[in-house]
Parts: sequence; structure tokens; C-alpha cells
Amino acid sequence: MKKQFFPSPFSHELAITTSIGCRNNCSYCPQDRLIAAYRRRSSVNRLTLEMFKQYLAKVPPYVDIHFSGMTEPWLNLQCTDMAIHAHQSGHKLAAYTSLVGMRPPDIARLAAIPFKRFSVHVPSAGGHETIALDENYLEVLQQLLSSDIKATYHYHTGKLHPGLQALLGDRAGSATLSTRASNTVLQGQSPPLHHRGTLRCSTNLRTNILLPNGDVLVCCMDWSMKHILGNLASSNYAALYRSQEFLRVKRGLKDSSSDVLCRSCDTAEDFSWRERLRYHTDIRRYAGAIYRLCARLWQA
Repeated sequence: MKKQFFPSPFSHELAITTSIGCRNNCSYCPQDRLIAAYRRRSSVNRLTLEMFKQYLAKVPPYVDIHFSGMTEPWLNLQCTDMAIHAHQSGHKLAAYTSLVGMRPPDIARLAAIPFKRFSVHVPSAGGHETIALDENYLEVLQQLLSSDIKATYHYHTGKLHPGLQALLGDRAGSATLSTRASNTVLQGQSPPLHHRGTLRCSTNLRTNILLPNGDVLVCCMDWSMKHILGNLASSNYAALYRSQEFLRVKRGLKDSSSDVLCRSCDTAEDFSWRERLRYHTDIRRYAGAIYRLCARLWQA
């Protein structure tokens, strides 16, 4: 039977972690926390194409699929097959990759997908990433640059790796780092955050992380797997937002004393009564503008 879903008024995204453990070993990435937490729950360290198809069958087509997650997606050799399957299933796609694990034929296959975003993390000059600029890497990068994929390029901590200057030049920009809700320590950072008052999640708690065993985490900040909303191997997508853990996180946005990850999140937004008033005023203003535009079009 063909799956049928009602559309959602919110933006929904599901980021795919295709494997546990990342050989890029970026100095600012809390991989150790993820590995320790995941090992306590599961021994399924790699997502297979068949598992991905089973999980995706439960995900409505209005949910955008992001190949990013918490490790380099293309360290899983079936990642391109997964991307093609997700595209053919009607999902919009984004990719966040270091290109590590990709092979030149992958670029030609991926070029047929209209990615809404294709973001490439390239190595910096400071040696903070274990990304070898070997023959395969450079060939993949050159093919990507000459393909129809509209990719963006960024690096962290200082300057672009000198070995990429000739290829990328000004096309690569510097990007800021995040503490991943205090899951990692950055040089010169302030003490850990603890937001008070009413908060709003910038993604409305709808940008979630799928792990190889089917577990779904609340977001990309949850490296210690503190908030597991459910599991797509045993339940459906809608059940994630009815789970006790999701409701606990949602309540925690209004309770300063709650022990939810959002209280230490770098991107949490103040949603005090003044901000709520401004937010709802903006909505009414936009709704009024849309109504007036529709009225003019109707009269024309």
C-alpha cells in the first residue's frame, strides 16, 4: 500500500548518520561522546541500504533528508545509493560532507540529484582534521568543481589548507565553530552556557538525527544521546513527536530548572514575552500582506 501522509506546516529534516566513528578525527568534534553513548545501546555500527529503505518507508515525503548526521556520510560506501533512493522517494536532499570516502564515480551519480544544499568541509592549515589530500580526494574535488552540483566550501580554525589554495582560492570561506551544546571544549571559549527563561528552538525540534540502529535523537547537538525520541525500526515517524522524551524536551524550553540540552545550546533563541509579542506581530503583518496580495490578484 502506498504511504499517505498529511503535509506539515513546519520544516522537517532528518539527518542521516550512516556509520558510527569518523576517521576525520577533527579536534573540535566530540566523537568520543557519541561512540561511548552508542556502544551502551547498540552494536549496529553501519547503516545498510536495506535498513535505510526500511526506515525511510516510515518517513513522510515532506521531511527533507540530510546526509550529514554525526560522522562523514560517505565513509559508508552505500551512501550514494541511499541518496539516490531518498531522491526517488520524493524527498528533498542536502549533503554536508568532507568528501572523505567518496570516489570519482559518486560525483557523476550525485549530479543527477537537485540538492537544496551541498556543503563541503575542507581541511584547514592548522592540522585540526585528518583529511589526506591524496590522489582520490583531489580527483573527487576536481570533478565536483566541474560538475553541475552547486556546492559551497568552508573550513574551520584559521586558514584554508595550502594544498587547496590553487583549486579553491576564494571559493572557500571560514566558518565559526560550535561547542555542540557544551559537548566539546573550544580554545578560548567562555564557561558553559545555561540559558534561563523561555527558549525557542531555531528548528522547532524538527531537525532530528537518525542513527544506524534506528534511534532518532532530538538534534545534531545531542552527542551524548541524552534525548532519544524513538526508534524507526520499531515505531513510525509521527510517534517521535508523541514520545515522552520529546514532550519532556518541549516542556524544558519553558522551564529554566529543567535538565534539557537546549539550556546549553549555542543556537537556542530567547522567547520571552517581548520576543513572543514581536514574533506574533510579525506573523500578523505577513499574513495581512499575503491577504492583501491575494485580494489584488483576485480583483485583477
